[in-house]
Amino acid sequence: MLPTILLVLFGLTAAAYLFSLSRTPYKGDFALKATPVLCLAAYVALEGQGIAAALVVVGFLFSAGGDVALALDRRKYFVVGLSLFLVAHLFYIAALVTGIEAIRFNLWLGLIGLFSLSVGAWLFPVLGKL
Repeated sequence: MLPTILLVLFGLTAAAYLFSLSRTPYKGDFALKATPVLCLAAYVALEGQGIAAALVVVGFLFSAGGDVALALDRRKYFVVGLSLFLVAHLFYIAALVTGIEAIRFNLWLGLIGLFSLSVGAWLFPVLGKL
């Protein structure tokens, strides 16, 4: 019963957030922005199994933190929010590769690292103070 409630709450809060986008910023918008992701985290915590589910839950929590940081003050907390999303995605990647052999994991990790460095080198000249 509780997992179903969490999924319904996810859908309702996600829809409410999308409908409220034209009115942002408003008091408490950070809570509405983070609530759908927190509902998914709770759902996976209840229904998921194994280390992959635990890693996804932690990723969701970091994603919610990134949402809150950007909703509070985008200019002031942009780098914080971006960093929280980075950590979240590292947890998502770890969750996805838990069943992959070490060699395949190292190959993908190397490719992802190379791609990340390439994008970073491409963006670096225009980042300014960031």
